[in-house]
Amino acid sequence: MPRYPKELRLGDAVAKGAYCYSDPRIPISPLGFDVLGHFAHCFYKPYTITVDFTAMSLYIARGTAAA
Repeated sequence: MPRYPKELRLGDAVAKGAYCYSDPRIPISPLGFDVLGHFAHCFYKPYTITVDFTAMSLYIARGTAAA
């Protein structure tokens, strides 16, 4: 089912009226863990993303990456 929530937040990153999709028929844990949400490329596009796999941390900053 298509959804357009008023606001989605992940830390300081915010998207308003973003397209989302939900399917109530999906099993609770099809991947072995509960998936509470999926933030797609369109959500992250205005941000610079850094993933630290050692510390299992995600860093989000507004703007493009500096070289």
